[in-house]
Amino acid sequence: MFPELLHYAMFLSKNEIVLEVAGGRGENAALLAFSGAKRVYMNDILPSEVESFKKLCTELPSQVQEKIVSVCGNCFELLKLKPELEGKVGLLLCRNLIHFFNDQEQDAFLKLLKNALRPGGRAIITVNASYFFSEHRKILDSSPDNTAWNHLSCTLHDQSLNFERVDDLFIKSSSSKVTCDYQSDYLWLKGLSTNYKWRENPEVYKSLTPDVVKILKKSLTEDKLKRNKIKIKSGVVRLLSNVIHTYRQKSLENLFTGAGFEVEQTFLIQVNGHLFFGDDPYGKVNNVGIIVKAPKGL
Repeated sequence: MFPELLHYAMFLSKNEIVLEVAGGRGENAALLAFSGAKRVYMNDILPSEVESFKKLCTELPSQVQEKIVSVCGNCFELLKLKPELEGKVGLLLCRNLIHFFNDQEQDAFLKLLKNALRPGGRAIITVNASYFFSEHRKILDSSPDNTAWNHLSCTLHDQSLNFERVDDLFIKSSSSKVTCDYQSDYLWLKGLSTNYKWRENPEVYKSLTPDVVKILKKSLTEDKLKRNKIKIKSGVVRLLSNVIHTYRQKSLENLFTGAGFEVEQTFLIQVNGHLFFGDDPYGKVNNVGIIVKAPKGL
């Protein structure tokens, strides 16, 4: 975890039941157990990560080991796996996870927070920041409240597999389609089957929305490919596409206030892992975070 954030989390964890969601190998959970937490639950969906955490715990002092509980499974099933957590968690940590969720999964995660946190309990959440994609500043700034974007990357490959990026686009999207899995297609082809001329592959467009097709056809043309500095006899233009969530401080705040949480603070995290306090975050910030509090009666 980012140094300043970990320091604050260690302060908040004293005498609390702590839950880390998607904790990976659990280094943070181990440190929080050292810092005075009453009990620390470390969750991850990958059995290999949980096994690594268990191995780490064997090297800890016995009085620290006794505080730690590992939970392997989907975070949405946590309260079924560990019902004793309901309404008892004083501090919940979740780093760089919820930007992978679609709308329905985000709603389920917010419900988990509501049901797991005790009244007044806090959650510290970090997600991908829009500022990391500095080359797309103009389009990202044009819709500052939007969090879901079609990300399309077009790369030109020659027959020897050398490649060069020829276009990289962000297009406003419906967040219900968010997925971290890339779809890979050959958008343009050039070779024996095309008489060594560039030809579009119309099949690709069938899987794309009309707005995306329109922008792609305008952005990536045969003339642009001919002008590209890589001159090839045969090759392909590969299109990688997915839909991602990226956030700014205000859009992340809106997500949690809309669900009834009290926002204590938002913050930006630099590429080097430290908090950012400058004026222009583009090219310097890759994560945005928030600290929220569960009000009484939530």
